[in-house]
Amino acid sequence: MNANRLAIALAAANIILIGALITSRAEAQNAVTPMVRAQAIELVDSAGKLRGELKAEAGGEVTFRMYDAAGHIRTEFGANADGSGVAFMDNDTYPGVRIFAGKESGGQRNGSNITLAMKNGKQNIIKP
Repeated sequence: MNANRLAIALAAANIILIGALITSRAEAQNAVTPMVRAQAIELVDSAGKLRGELKAEAGGEVTFRMYDAAGHIRTEFGANADGSGVAFMDNDTYPGVRIFAGKESGGQRNGSNITLAMKNGKQNIIKP
């Protein structure tokens, strides 16, 4: 008789422990991490192919690049001590549109511009 009571008590304890584990696991899956710290974050598609990356470069620049399905950079955002910019690439990954805000050589704050560029070297630069 004591063996039956012990078996029932152990079975009840197991059920309670399994229920507690399932509940705590479900709560952990719904938890939100308040902060993520990393030197790089990679975004991948469902096939595991790199589609974007946010990175703190060794020289102090921070970049965010977005890639097409073939792995070519299509958009790049960057920021460093001299300013920040964005580039939009054409179908051959040539930077067709560039927007830059920052310093030119000599520390002058007149380096901000928008550049529309063609592969043949022709550029249309808009400056303030």
